[in-house]
Amino acid sequence: AQILTRYRIDVVGWNSRNATIIEVKPYAGLSTLGQLLGYRHFFIKEIYTAILPRLLAVTDHTTPDMRDLLLHFDVELAEVGFPPGT
Repeated sequence: AQILTRYRIDVVGWNSRNATIIEVKPYAGLSTLGQLLGYRHFFIKEIYTAILPRLLAVTDHTTPDMRDLLLHFDVELAEVGFPPGT
């Protein structure tokens, strides 16, 4: 897992043999999408999984355009509201 140690995946969740790569950002923008797609590429290369990992972006907010783009690339989106000042 040499390549993966150079990058900082926020969370990898496992459900049996199925992985979910999770990126947590205050705002989900283009960088979030790029990171998740890159992480998945390296994850598959390093872990040799036959099952394509799911991608999940967890964020305070994003724009309608980004929601559409994330969904286009099969990135699940969880918009969670954090109380102001946290």
